[in-house]
Amino acid sequence: MTHADILLVGIFFLFIIVDVSAFIENLIRNMDYIFGVAEDTAKPFWSWNWVYQSYPYAKAILLAAVVTVLLATVYVERFRPAPIKESEEDSTLKKSEPQHRS
Repeated sequence: MTHADILLVGIFFLFIIVDVSAFIENLIRNMDYIFGVAEDTAKPFWSWNWVYQSYPYAKAILLAAVVTVLLATVYVERFRPAPIKESEEDSTLKKSEPQHRS
């Protein structure tokens, strides 16, 4: 487990929000074909295309966030110091203890 796992899950949920909003907008725009709503009722919604027009940009931003988090994780993990084993810790303590001549 790394600290990036929570960020990646959050970005995954943002992907879900973008996809669900695009799906709902598509349903609203085509409700006369899908649900059989009268054309006069559905006509004002035909111009709703904000999510449709911004969809590629939103996905590109989220993909860039995923790549950034992954690269940051690789960078942090690469330069993290190796954990000290107990046997090494004991030997370093013995070496660092002052040695008195008798």
